[in-house]
Amino acid sequence: MGTPSGMPWDVTDASPSFTWSSVEGADSYEVFLNRTDVAAHILRTADIPDAAFDPPILEEGDYAWWVRAKDGSENYGPGSASSTFRVTAATSGASATPVRLQLISLSPRPTLSWNGAGGAVTYDVYLFNGNRAIEETGLSATSWRTPDLVGERWRWWVRAVDASGNGGSWSNAATIDTSGRAIGLSPSASTNSTPTFNWTEVLGADRYILQVDNLTTDTSQVIREDSLVSLGFTPGTPIAAGHYRFWIKALSSSTPNVGFWSFGVDFTVV
Repeated sequence: MGTPSGMPWDVTDASPSFTWSSVEGADSYEVFLNRTDVAAHILRTADIPDAAFDPPILEEGDYAWWVRAKDGSENYGPGSASSTFRVTAATSGASATPVRLQLISLSPRPTLSWNGAGGAVTYDVYLFNGNRAIEETGLSATSWRTPDLVGERWRWWVRAVDASGNGGSWSNAATIDTSGRAIGLSPSASTNSTPTFNWTEVLGADRYILQVDNLTTDTSQVIREDSLVSLGFTPGTPIAAGHYRFWIKALSSSTPNVGFWSFGVDFTVV
């Protein structure tokens, strides 16, 4: 088993580094992290190649964590003894906040933007995808273009840093999805015969495809629009009563990027 290294009880960094003693023959490690003061499981991350791990931004509170090793034959060793700590760095009520809490992008390198904070000289940005962390510090602008995040979903946080080097509290988490997969919003229940279709914006898209199938009659492309430039569409001709499913795809004419089809959204015309 890997043994957690000593960590002070009070941790003022909202993203502390976890380290442990390496295990001979280990191919990777698995880290467990629990929030003990609210009895909630927080994180379980597997396939960590080294005896170190950077977690996502943690809220203030009490935590326990432990680790176990895995060999090349997928056999796990016993879990280590747990190590406890308390995060005392504020992670709520941030003065710097992401402009978009949900960002879907056709580009693998989207630009993140946030609202500036009074008294801020620079900003720190932190990204986490469940296994890997990226941290960028000392940013003077209120935007930053990420490194390559192809096809992955990330959470990210931002904080302001004043002239004395004091970091403010971290913002609430925002999400990035670089798959370009739009999300169909409505209709998603019973509707009339001329429903309005709505979906989320995809950064970098200049048109969208809408497809609607009739599940009752097994008819494909009851509606097919290939050049929609807004985030909504209302058909001019009523559609018959029945059960339907619709999908959205984002495209860009300036780049070869094409998003995945959205997950299907079912609705009923009554």
